[in-house]
Amino acid sequence: MKKLFILSVMLLTSGFITAQSTSERDIAEWNILLFDKPFPDDWKKELTGIQKVFTNAPIYSSPDMVFGGKIGSATSEVEIIKKHNPRYYYVKSNGVSGYIWSGWFNKHSL
Repeated sequence: MKKLFILSVMLLTSGFITAQSTSERDIAEWNILLFDKPFPDDWKKELTGIQKVFTNAPIYSSPDMVFGGKIGSATSEVEIIKKHNPRYYYVKSNGVSGYIWSGWFNKHSL
């Protein structure tokens, strides 16, 4: 996750992303390119029950980091309700139910 964040910051500060069109479609495509790629083992794993996540991981109203709309933040744990697709899980945490990107799961605690 840190590598993706550093890469995105480098691209933003270098002007690479801003040199592109800023239409909503392009922003969504950059989101998929930079942030919406799960770790390779997430394609195979089916996480269930209570799982550790990084503190304050965003919870979205729909499985989309750009247009999903953040509705809350997870504590350090979430209860997995179902796997939506390889990239997103429907979870409950801190009284909020919504979607969390699979990259927010704390791999060191799995």
